[in-house]
Amino acid sequence: MMAHRCTNRHELQLDTVGTIGRSGWRNKPNSLKMLHGDFGQNPNRHNTAESTPEVSSPVCSKHLSGETLTEWKRITEELRSMRVPTKVDRRAIEQYCIEFEMWLATLADLNTHGIIVEKANAKGNTIRYRNPADVSLLQHSMAIHRYLAEFGLTPSSRTRLQIETETLSAREFSERFLA
Repeated sequence: MMAHRCTNRHELQLDTVGTIGRSGWRNKPNSLKMLHGDFGQNPNRHNTAESTPEVSSPVCSKHLSGETLTEWKRITEELRSMRVPTKVDRRAIEQYCIEFEMWLATLADLNTHGIIVEKANAKGNTIRYRNPADVSLLQHSMAIHRYLAEFGLTPSSRTRLQIETETLSAREFSERFLA
């Protein structure tokens, strides 16, 4: 498949596998911009075309249980205190919880078998190799970190948060930050 030559940084481009992607940084939602205090620095950063779903706690999936359900309750409570989650965030939070559960299972496997695993080959020699669970643990850790960063829960994003105690209507928001 032919690759589309991108002449503009914000232009959609077609890569060699046929997926459409966009180069550059992902846009930060207005709710996180407000929490980080970006509007105080530059009121023009408000994205007027952004859809703004109502802030509410998403409903937990019925197939979550055990550690996954515990993590769901914990993370949604943290997000609710920051007034970040909406109903449409359900799948992203669910995926985070599943990654967290897989991370726990991988960690338990590493604690049981260790980082270095020994196995006898066909000749009877003992071969030592890195436990594949170690690589899997790293991959799950990176995925968890990406989800936490998306919701503004990493240490670096948390230092930028400026949570206000009052809620603003759309008119009050535009008067305060866009005037």
